[in-house]
This record gives sequence, C-alpha cells and structure tokens, in this order.
Amino acid sequence: MYVKINKPTEHNHNKGDCKNLIEYLEKEDIKELGQSKGFFNLNRDHISGLEAQTIIDGNKAKLGKKDSKFFHISINPSQKELEHIAMEVTGKRVRDYGVMTENEMARFDRALKDYTHNVMDGYARNFNRGLEGKDLVYVAKVETERKYDRFSKEVKHNRGVKKTGEGAYMCNSKGEVIQENMPKEGMQHHVHVVVSRKDATNKIKLSPFANARNAKNKLDGKEVQIGFDRKAFVGDTEKRFDEQFNYDRPFKHSFEYKHAMSYPYKGMIKQMAGQQITSAIGNPKQDLMRELGLENIEGFTAQTQQLFNIISKGIAPQKIVLDIEKKAVQKTLSL
Repeated sequence: MYVKINKPTEHNHNKGDCKNLIEYLEKEDIKELGQSKGFFNLNRDHISGLEAQTIIDGNKAKLGKKDSKFFHISINPSQKELEHIAMEVTGKRVRDYGVMTENEMARFDRALKDYTHNVMDGYARNFNRGLEGKDLVYVAKVETERKYDRFSKEVKHNRGVKKTGEGAYMCNSKGEVIQENMPKEGMQHHVHVVVSRKDATNKIKLSPFANARNAKNKLDGKEVQIGFDRKAFVGDTEKRFDEQFNYDRPFKHSFEYKHAMSYPYKGMIKQMAGQQITSAIGNPKQDLMRELGLENIEGFTAQTQQLFNIISKGIAPQKIVLDIEKKAVQKTLSL
C-alpha cells in the first residue's frame, strides 16, 4: 500500500482553481465505449468533472490568493492487495479485472470506494480537531491503468539493449517488448482524491503539510494536539486496509518495516546487526550466514545466537529471521 499526499505540480498547482487537476484526472475517460465513471464522494457516484471542480472550488471562503485551496492524495494498493480485494468480493483468485462479471466488477469498485472513504476518515481524524470523513469536502476518482514511463527498469533495460545490441529484451506475457507508454499488465487500480483545504463548514483550515505535531490548541475546553502527522496517517491507511479486507500483511511488506529500513534508520540497523552478530557468533559463522543470504540479519545478541543454532540444525530460518527483524525495527523506532 502506497498512500501519498502529493506536492503541487503543473497539474495540481493548488493556489487557484482545481480545473487543471480535474482535467488531468479525466485522462482515462476516453475508453473503449467513450464512457466515464466520473468522480465520487461520500454521498454520490457519477459526479462529472465540471461538478467535481465546482464542489472543490466552491469551498474556499476567506482563503487568500497565496493560500493552498486543495490537496491531492493518491491511494495505490499493490497488485497483491488488489488481488486480495478481488478474492474477498468474488470468492476466487482474479488477476485481471477484465475477466470479472459485471456484478463482480461493481462489488470490486464499491469495495475500493469504501476503502477510499475509510482513508479519508483517517485523514480527517489525523488533524486532531474532532473531525471525521463526513466533515471533509472531497471528490475522488478510480483509475484502472498504469503505463511504463521512461524511468521504469524494463524500459531502461530495453533502451540499453537497443543501443548496445547486447542482452535480451524484457517482454510482457504476450511476448511484446516493453516500451515507454505501454500499459502495465495485471490489476492496476488506484485512486486519486482532491480534498478541499476547508472543512464542510467552510470555517476550518486543514493542511496535511502542517507539521506542528507538538502544538496544542483547545477544543471544547480541552487541550488537544494539532498539526498533521503524515507518517501516522500512512501507517493508519495500511491498518485500515488490513482490517477492512481481512488482509494478513507480511511484516516485511508493512509500512513500519519499510520506514525503519529507510534512511536514516537502515544504516543504524545494519551497524547494530553487524556488531552484535560478530560479538555473538564470530566472523567464520558470518560466512555461513552470508552464503545463506542472511548477512544483514537485523538482530540482537540472544536472538542472533538462536538463529545460528537453528541454521546449524538445518531448520528453515525464515520465521525466526522475521521475528528478529520485527524486534529490531521496533527497537529502532523507539530510539
């Protein structure tokens, strides 16, 4: 799951109206039958682009010329997560949206829209202002296609093959050489949300780029923390997905793990692991671990010794490795 609050670009320069962003998000509407599913919000489906723009642009009372008027959020489930949703709604394994019946497609779309509303509820609550999703003004759109861009590893590889004549081209399942702007295979659904800076009362300003996480304000006579914690928001969207769709997420695919393994935590964990593995089992035993692809186990002395004992007995170490990684990540995050 990859949820991103996008910074303003040429498509969503958010100091003025949202016309450019809405038109950009309608790019998929020129389909086989020329039909558009349009935008949706908490109350309605099939909202036209023009009405979507009116909804957002009509909710910016007392915002100055230089103030942000709206924000753009993208919700990007992985292919495995999309296939899991399909399994939940159809009861069978589905890897291609096109093979679903019309009824199955409708249930799949509904599930993805319901999850979007769940995400936006978490977005509202993260401001710590006593708000819920129903207190926001937003429109959203499901897109079903992604294309390879010039930075895709497949495109870069094939560009190199064409230039040098060395190596084999990377192809899709149809045997077609992958090129820039070619549609990606499999389920590619993702959601774009355009949310107003102001709440539904048009009185409260809400910015996800407000970092005052330690600031306090009074709400109903009580002191509450204000600001927006983007890390907490992203972690919450993952948790909501897992709960809504009964998804058993592998720890190594979790936001908690990926965040801990990103800079600056990654180097810290590897340094800790290297020191403790060396002190616990010595360099010769590290060679064995390296041969097994385990040279960067994120562990502590006791757990590392337990891991080596299991490896020495020829028992598959995957579960222990995962437990060690989890403990290391949790320890690092608490520093």
